[in-house]
Amino acid sequence: MSGDIRLVFTRRTHPMDALIRFAPLSEYSAASHVAVGIGADGPLIHARGRRPDGKSGVVMQSRDEWEAIGNETVAEFRILPDVSAGLSRRVLPAVGTPFGYDGIVVRGLERALRTFLWPWARLRLVNTRIICSQLVMLLDPGGLLIPEWRDLDYGAVDPQDLLDRAAIGPSFERIR
Repeated sequence: MSGDIRLVFTRRTHPMDALIRFAPLSEYSAASHVAVGIGADGPLIHARGRRPDGKSGVVMQSRDEWEAIGNETVAEFRILPDVSAGLSRRVLPAVGTPFGYDGIVVRGLERALRTFLWPWARLRLVNTRIICSQLVMLLDPGGLLIPEWRDLDYGAVDPQDLLDRAAIGPSFERIR
């Protein structure tokens, strides 16, 4: 499976999204969520918490369905390197994996520790479930094809980290 694979960054007014965007220990974030998009009008594959439509975990759903429950697209980037192997071998098989509510809390704790104790804080908290930014990084977890991801910590990455890298990196083409 090759072709037009995208990063789609969204936000909404849900309290959890506001917490992600405005956490006091992080910079202001334009995006609270990131998904893998297949083509201009194809489905989104993403990890999401329970929403009004009852879906949670890693799901595949149409863009129209995602936008109908109050999500606004902040930015969209085409991934220029061919990451289709990561899509078919790691992202698609993850559909059905439980969402990591605990992962959001863990990321917040790790960020707080890094803020107050860095560089001494090398603590890694264990999270067995997946959050949206981790799912997206499964396209190229080691940054072999997307060099902008090489120094990102898979366990601590958030949507804004990925948006910042996509905005300046040659591996991405901004669509909107």
